[in-house]
Amino acid sequence: MYDSKEGGWGWMVTAASFLIHVIVGGIGYSCGVWQMIFTGYFGKTRYETAWIGSTLLALTAIGGIPSTLISYRFGYRASVISGSLLASSGFAMSYFCTELHELYLSIGVVAGLGLGLVLTPSVMVLENYFYRKRHLASSLAATGTSVGLVLFPTAIYYLEDIYAWKGVTLILVAVCANMIVCGAVMRQTVHYSGRQRRDLLKIFEPSLFKSVVFQGLLWSNFLWSAGAAVVFFHLPEYARSTGVTQDDALMLLGVIGVSNFLSRAVFQLFSHSAKLDTMSNVLCSAGLAVILTGLFPEFFKHKAGEIGYAIMFGLHCGFWSTFVASVTGELLSEELIAYGRGFISLSIGLGLVLGPPLAGLLIDEDFGFEVVFYGAGACMLLSSLIMLAVSIKKCHYRPVADVSTTNSSSSLGTRSVASAGATTATAATAEDNVLVTSVMTSV
Repeated sequence: MYDSKEGGWGWMVTAASFLIHVIVGGIGYSCGVWQMIFTGYFGKTRYETAWIGSTLLALTAIGGIPSTLISYRFGYRASVISGSLLASSGFAMSYFCTELHELYLSIGVVAGLGLGLVLTPSVMVLENYFYRKRHLASSLAATGTSVGLVLFPTAIYYLEDIYAWKGVTLILVAVCANMIVCGAVMRQTVHYSGRQRRDLLKIFEPSLFKSVVFQGLLWSNFLWSAGAAVVFFHLPEYARSTGVTQDDALMLLGVIGVSNFLSRAVFQLFSHSAKLDTMSNVLCSAGLAVILTGLFPEFFKHKAGEIGYAIMFGLHCGFWSTFVASVTGELLSEELIAYGRGFISLSIGLGLVLGPPLAGLLIDEDFGFEVVFYGAGACMLLSSLIMLAVSIKKCHYRPVADVSTTNSSSSLGTRSVASAGATTATAATAEDNVLVTSVMTSV
């Protein structure tokens, strides 16, 4: 099933996947900038404007579900190219919007779904080209999200000052269209039989909820996504309220991007060694969340402290997105991850769509940024504590689909389906890694 060259054209595909992560992650992480732009332009509340970006992020995450169906039916290239066209169409539609609610559809739904169709297959396709170096290729591609976080928010802010926000949407039309070229290099090298496709596409298995570990994973993803999205959305405005300049406020997002990249690099380095076991991973994540939750008011008393908060938050995001995939693989069986991908995507998407608007509502009702950031930190802390609680349990689940497989008289067919299921499970783990950071969300 894998290219014997262990890479080859796969490195071109990795480069294409990296660029896709730059674009998708950059657009997703710029929601805080769009929040300030739309609030000022339309004169609406934070609650109302937050739904644009939160819908985009949520559908980028949930878009992994239909993209899986398209990828296994028509190929990864078809999903990426169609998603690129859809995302470009969404930003093109927004140029003609005159009311805020119209942007819910154009940017939130159309562009968000398009980005979701692009992101997931850009990760899954790497499974076709790598085996021993699969982890390296996926890690290199995922670092694009950090690069996008450094580049896009600042670029969008300055471009909006020159071309207005409608001009920026036209620029994003062209940017998203570049992903068509990225999709064109993604050749389909693995072909699945009808039986294998049916087995692979069973991503909503209700009996999974019998597993306490699986339930814990869903709640953990939901809470962390909601808390992290709140920070990305409201950090620039919170920093502005403390008296810093707009440039310095945007710089904080760049600092998060750099520290996110470094965190990913460090923990990816140790993820395959015995130096960081599962319990150490969870305790480290919980420790960072405690610092972010309990000490953040002290950080925002001066500029250096705000930079320190951005560094800590970036480290936490990079670490979480790296360790959650590996820890999930240790806590749950491959079959459970593969057959629960739909629920995992929904839990992440639900956190992304609810967190920022609810935070905006609290700010609008004069509860203050402090209450919102305490709540965001508490969500991330509780998410880590849930992972800590379930880390002492392990679940071994035999999906319903395997029952029909065992009835086959051909043992070779059984092994091929199991192999395809394992491939899907690995791709699902990598996909979960990306969605948590969005993708983006990773998304």
